[in-house]
Amino acid sequence: MMSAVTLAAHDWELWTSPCRIVVTDADRLDAALGIADGLLAEVEVAASRFRPDSEVLNLRAGWNDLSPMLADLVREALTAAWLSDGAVDPTVGATLTGLGYDRTLAAVRADGRPRLSVVPAVRGWRSLRLDGSRLFRPADVQLD
Repeated sequence: MMSAVTLAAHDWELWTSPCRIVVTDADRLDAALGIADGLLAEVEVAASRFRPDSEVLNLRAGWNDLSPMLADLVREALTAAWLSDGAVDPTVGATLTGLGYDRTLAAVRADGRPRLSVVPAVRGWRSLRLDGSRLFRPADVQLD
């Protein structure tokens, strides 16, 4: 005889996006949330443009040794760039900042002022080199 499945879910917002976690054993929801919280905190420390201490904001021009998390994120971003023929591009950080997205989206929305921006051309994802966990970043490229 099969045991009954007791679904449990938790909804929240993170990085201006709705999130949901669902488990098939309600007794494991807290443990699943703990795992998700830990993983998402690791992503934020590695890749947030809004944390001055984040790894991505502290990359220097040239070769950088990346944490396993940031190396995985950059690898996935470069794969998405390749699969989308550049429609997805992790090198648009300076462009986003130039357009006013230099703080959280909630702060941008709260400002409400129209903005005129001149945005330089993006070097593009092909300017990056990822070799295992080592990343080459040109001086004029900001990741996002």
